[in-house]
Amino acid sequence: MEPGEDRRLVHIFVGEPTLDLSEVAVTHNLEHIHIPYRSRRDIPLAVLRARRALKSHGVQVVHSHGIEGAVIGLLAALTSGVSERLHTRHHATMHHEAGPRRARVADRLVNRLSTTIIATCSNVRNCLVDRENVDPSKVRILEYRLDTEGFSDVSDERVAAVRSRYGLLPTQRTVGMITRFVWWKGVEYGLEAFTRFLAIDPDAVLVIAKAVGPHESLVRPLLDAIPERNYRLIEHEQDIAALYKTFDAIMHLPVTAGVEAWGQVYVEAMAAGVPLICTRSGIGNDLLVDGENCLLVDYRNANETFEGLVRLTSDDSLQSLITANGRRNSARFSNSPTLNTLDFLYGPPADLQASPTRIESSSYRFQASLRTIGVFYSPGIGGAWHIHNALMEPGEDRRLVHIFVGEPTLDLSEVAVTHNLEHIHIPYRSRRDIPLAVLRARRALKSHGVQVVHSHGIEGAVIGLLAALTSGVSERLHTRHHATMHHEAGPRRARVADRLVNRLSTTIIATCSNVRNCLVDRENVDPSKVRILEYRLDTEGFSDVSDERVAAVRSRYGLLPTQRTVGMITRFVWWKGVEYGLEAFTRFLAIDPDAVLVIAKAVGPHESLVRPLLDAIPERNYRLIEHEQDIAALYKTFDAIMHLPVTAGVEAWGQVYVEAMAAGVPLICTRSGIGNDLLVDGENCLLVDYRNANETFEGLVRLTSDDSLQSLITANGRRNSARFSNSPTLNTLDFLYGPPADLQVVS
Repeated sequence: MEPGEDRRLVHIFVGEPTLDLSEVAVTHNLEHIHIPYRSRRDIPLAVLRARRALKSHGVQVVHSHGIEGAVIGLLAALTSGVSERLHTRHHATMHHEAGPRRARVADRLVNRLSTTIIATCSNVRNCLVDRENVDPSKVRILEYRLDTEGFSDVSDERVAAVRSRYGLLPTQRTVGMITRFVWWKGVEYGLEAFTRFLAIDPDAVLVIAKAVGPHESLVRPLLDAIPERNYRLIEHEQDIAALYKTFDAIMHLPVTAGVEAWGQVYVEAMAAGVPLICTRSGIGNDLLVDGENCLLVDYRNANETFEGLVRLTSDDSLQSLITANGRRNSARFSNSPTLNTLDFLYGPPADLQASPTRIESSSYRFQASLRTIGVFYSPGIGGAWHIHNALMEPGEDRRLVHIFVGEPTLDLSEVAVTHNLEHIHIPYRSRRDIPLAVLRARRALKSHGVQVVHSHGIEGAVIGLLAALTSGVSERLHTRHHATMHHEAGPRRARVADRLVNRLSTTIIATCSNVRNCLVDRENVDPSKVRILEYRLDTEGFSDVSDERVAAVRSRYGLLPTQRTVGMITRFVWWKGVEYGLEAFTRFLAIDPDAVLVIAKAVGPHESLVRPLLDAIPERNYRLIEHEQDIAALYKTFDAIMHLPVTAGVEAWGQVYVEAMAAGVPLICTRSGIGNDLLVDGENCLLVDYRNANETFEGLVRLTSDDSLQSLITANGRRNSARFSNSPTLNTLDFLYGPPADLQVVS
């Protein structure tokens, strides 16, 4: 990865590196050093050599991988005065479950030496915090990413070459395992299961790749019980993606939930379209759903593994379901070219940092002065996500100034006052006020010493970014909160404003892939200029709602528990498709005359079209709510919810999808915004066609008459919504503006 003009990487290999990494260092001319190491006895001398390397190369930040590299590198860093010491933890609970004691001692030492620990998934973080008492604020999560497309798109020629290399016939059923022979991988349970499976399919072949390790003495007798023609052992296969494509199924059987630090095989198999029979460990604790993207079996259980093999190989529809869902789920771990892990780890490069200052040693450091960020909000911008970001602790060397263009929403304005946030109001009522507002914004930027501007909404962006450009502010961010709506319905001046904002911004934050696609494909924005930061919600707050709060909402709007209540959370605007929901509900009253339609946020310019449709519904059968403070409790009064944006691209995110899923309310909806990545018909929602009242009505009838379908959609929706949970460890300020002082380079 390109380090940037003011960042330099020196790769220090302790002992012999793997052949692939060593070759990359040589062929790409990466700056690297070798420190001899063979055993623990070499540690003192290796630390001295590492100290010399750090001093001679002027190293200011140390980042270590693996136990030996961490002990040697972090000790050398501490004794050389390097204050920023990072360590990526590549194992989880294995040292707690099987020792040796010296490994746990080494883990504790590394934890103490590190100023920041990078966990590869929540499982590793939980081990660090819950088992090893590491301060949670010291741990950050950076999940691995893979070339998932590389596992999906494999030519027939490459697959044929692998088949030829190992004598694998297309007519034989091939079961794979990608595993070393180590105690925690559960190889023996897969071998026992496959041995039994041969009684059902005598021609089946078991392929074990990476088949080396200290556990071989236990594995060998089990292998000897299998005819040689029925298994292949592969120590190393260069084209691992093509090898996956030879598998009809794959077994991955770690022996406990905590023992995997990640579990690359889960994601690779899903990306390759190979159905999994597996136990849940590492990233699998967050990823795997039994019967949907895998078949889960119990730990250390050869019987269940055998039964899973039989069930999977005899059910084509189950294979197809698991394969399709797996491919979708693996996309989360795609190694996008826009993903810059160096920025996450070490802070952004020069174009997103305060200007570097030359010092006498001819090395660089970042300015130690306070970094001031001006955040511009358009009229009407507010809500939980903006409040979360506004209230996040900025750190000692970062200062936020909130600049409200026009009248802010009441919730955000109250937060600014009650929490004593530094904020400024710039009067604004219409486009005629833009010139004067820009002048006022320029004065605010200069008087507050603002170095970074971040804007939200069109008015805030035009005024804030113009003021920033003309004030010499070089870092200009903009979060794009809309997608294709200006392309689909204008007006033309809105598209002109979008183009202006795109040009003024040095970085654009897209709220989901749909917004990014609009920017890149429709508006020709340079892809390297766009970063994705999805919204996060308090999903638990929508799930855990007391009966008293629900009863209060029911009382407020006269909603009886005996009445079926259908919800819509939507303003009256053209792209929300309110009219199709109203038409569907009007027809539904013929089936359930006591049903009630509740529309919240029921204001907007589209009311003239909505009103005649509302007049066709008896007043006792609908409620219009302009604003409800306890929106989570309102969701809990719904038996179903309709959300019907009129095109795939028009939503910039689609908060209702996630809120409804988190609240356990089954959705009848069209797919738009984040829904393009999230929604699966018949699994976490009922999808209907755009602008189609008939399908929406049929969806209402189908959903309300099928309790098992409601339960399935509700359960899957709750699981899927967890992806968007607003974790307390999520620091959006670090993502947007670079990490605070304790993760910045210092001289």
